[in-house]
Amino acid sequence: MSYKITATDEKISAALDNVGLPVFYGEVPEDQLNGYNFIYYKPSALRKNSINTYGQNVIVILVTKLSDLDKEMQIIEEMESIKMQAVGDAQYNRYQIGETTEFINVVAYTFVRTIKRMC
Repeated sequence: MSYKITATDEKISAALDNVGLPVFYGEVPEDQLNGYNFIYYKPSALRKNSINTYGQNVIVILVTKLSDLDKEMQIIEEMESIKMQAVGDAQYNRYQIGETTEFINVVAYTFVRTIKRMC
């Protein structure tokens, strides 16, 4: 059985690369955490929409030291350009870095991509 995915992981990576930050799939390598300026994404849910169609949620997470509305909006535009639909609201969190006075901003988006079973 074969499947056609509207937005492959390669397309997602290429689109997110246009935002201008390092992009990672699944997990961020430990040596990249110090900069606190990156994007990572991973699948989060899969559901059957019809006999031959599935929807897969993909979470895209923006991690930055400074809030950046331009990058936040660009992520949405880049994902829409590869036919991924935003689902729900972006979730905002702010975390303190250890016992310092520094914080990081984390914005999590959920997008859905379509997977079609080819008969």
